[in-house]
Amino acid sequence: MHRRRVLSLIGAVGLSMSVSMSGCLSSEPGDAESKEANASSPESAKNPAQTASHSPSSNSTADRTEQRRFQLSVGQTAYLSTGTVSVTDPTVQGSAFGTDEIRLFLMREPTQQFVVVEIKGTLEVSPAAFALRRDGQVPVPPSDPRYIAPVIRACSASCIGIPVETRPTDSAAIVYQPSESAGVRAAWSLDADTVRRLSVQPTCQLRKAQVTESDGNVALRLTVANVSPRDAGFRAVVRPAYVADVSEPIGFPVPEGQTVTQTVVPSEIQVYDPEEATFTRPVTEDTRFFTIGSE
Repeated sequence: MHRRRVLSLIGAVGLSMSVSMSGCLSSEPGDAESKEANASSPESAKNPAQTASHSPSSNSTADRTEQRRFQLSVGQTAYLSTGTVSVTDPTVQGSAFGTDEIRLFLMREPTQQFVVVEIKGTLEVSPAAFALRRDGQVPVPPSDPRYIAPVIRACSASCIGIPVETRPTDSAAIVYQPSESAGVRAAWSLDADTVRRLSVQPTCQLRKAQVTESDGNVALRLTVANVSPRDAGFRAVVRPAYVADVSEPIGFPVPEGQTVTQTVVPSEIQVYDPEEATFTRPVTEDTRFFTIGSE
């Protein structure tokens, strides 16, 4: 009787040790972020509805467990205790239109670019919670990340732009860091082509600009050359001369090594007669703000 009880207790202790060690082996040694991501698993276990919605089969359960890892690929979802978040469709742009609740403004610097990504998920996040990690370090950005208006590129969800310096980089990732004290909660590695673009500043030159008529409307015909060894985009602002706080963004892609002529018809300058509309300020190859008035 006593012997059977002792054997029973030994079996229970052995089972407990096996379960405990199994939990320890699920995290990578020395990876604090992986341990934190794995710590979110009990949250799913406590919520059967959530587990059922994301884990219809053993295969999807395995996929979700893998995606909880600290290091993710673009498009994968990070499952955190506060919700889900993913980063998709990264582009590296020489300029971007930042936007807030009131206005839209062109951001452009000669040695700076913007990594623009879509943010999806259940988390309500601020652009400031995202940064670019380069070669294992998260440098302070030249300016604050901002929401981006989709000019040239499309955005099926909220797009944010992270300002970065143009310089060579061996590896890079977008990181989610809600605060300095919280640390990095998830990171999405960028592919080799995107990383390469971080070292090349896209440069467009305005070769010709004229105010013209298109189907009875005032239009701008712009000829732009790409003088950089990568694809680029030409972004500019058009405003009517009669009011200072009204403007409209325009933009179009300019492939590497090409010169593109594009006709645009901004709605904000249609108060003018096409026969009388003209530029009210000098235009140079670096002009990105066009003010239209009448003669």
